[in-house]
Amino acid sequence: TAIAAARCGAKSVTANDIDPLTCIGIDMNAKLCRVSLEITSDNLVGTDKNFQNWDVILVGDLFYDWKVVDPLMPMLREACMQGKTIYFGDPSTLMKNNHKDLTTKAMYNLSQFTTDWSGHTETQVLILYC
Repeated sequence: TAIAAARCGAKSVTANDIDPLTCIGIDMNAKLCRVSLEITSDNLVGTDKNFQNWDVILVGDLFYDWKVVDPLMPMLREACMQGKTIYFGDPSTLMKNNHKDLTTKAMYNLSQFTTDWSGHTETQVLILYC
């Protein structure tokens, strides 16, 4: 999502993943796509930064681990109350069903390959309302 944001013209982009190998993959892909972005493997959950450096926050690939989601949601709600726009990519309905302040913004059918691999037939983009 960070690379897509950079390709769409975001003034600055920060990609974050706590897995250093994933960060290397992000860097390689960003170079192939000829986009510039900052990459950090710092765990931003629970920091006092509270996302002050960003106007739009894109969250994906977290919804398999409630130990990450549960502490992150209060931070994202606080950021939302500060005027940040927060989107989530979620191939299941777990987030929307467990967090009533999330609304579906868009829904997409997944390819047969992705369905075979993940078991999901569609994915959704959710937006956090505060």
